[in-house]
Amino acid sequence: MFQTKRFWCSCERCHGGQDLSRGFRCPCCAAGKIFAPTPRHGPAEEQRPPVADLFGVKCDSCGSVVGKEQAQKLSSQEDSLKTLVDDFIERLSDSCYAFDITEAELLEDFVEAVFAQHFLADMAWEQLLQFYSQRGLESNRRRFHHRRCLFHSHAYPELNVEYADAMDEYADDLCSSVCGVKQKRRGDSMREEVCRADLELAAHYYSEAHKIMSLLYGYDNADVMEVMRKFSELQDVMASLPAKSKRLRVRGKQQVQVHASIE
Repeated sequence: MFQTKRFWCSCERCHGGQDLSRGFRCPCCAAGKIFAPTPRHGPAEEQRPPVADLFGVKCDSCGSVVGKEQAQKLSSQEDSLKTLVDDFIERLSDSCYAFDITEAELLEDFVEAVFAQHFLADMAWEQLLQFYSQRGLESNRRRFHHRRCLFHSHAYPELNVEYADAMDEYADDLCSSVCGVKQKRRGDSMREEVCRADLELAAHYYSEAHKIMSLLYGYDNADVMEVMRKFSELQDVMASLPAKSKRLRVRGKQQVQVHASIE
């Protein structure tokens, strides 16, 4: 920020006490979360976070305080995750088959064991999402879509375009999956219920993405209008289904409907 805008940001996200994008699982209870402190005001001494910045941080569940050795171990695990993600990105750029499914599962297990709410974990989810998409594994793909949406909603609770983009991509995926299912099996009542639920969830994500993006960029922005176009087309599909949609609210001159809520 200082290099491009010539000022040091002092907003709550940058200097609010806790860095909600660097959350770890408590090394004592594993159920709670510990968050690194936000950076100090002024230039950083080095690009990576200070090794000891987790020392003395308290768990939000059991209340235990992170010791020096624990802080060093967590910092080392953070470095390891960055190395793994960088390697994943490089290898995945060559071919999705350059990375074995077993390796992908090991990466996921490592992230789940150590990181509760971390931006590097989100980068891992993004790469794993791409990996499983190229492999055609739908259930894995949806799991990472959901995790990315949860991360951005918790780590950046205010207006966040990354959160809007994650929801928009998840909605796109839900809609494309439903189209594929309908082409393969028509007339199956159980399958129809699954399709309806997916479309309702997609409508919710489009609605929430549109709400954030319209506040950031205005209703006339091309990306905002594109989300609204997809939402409107989805409403036409929903109208052809037996279930009736519920009108919940209207934003400006554009009708917005919500069919589900984020967990």
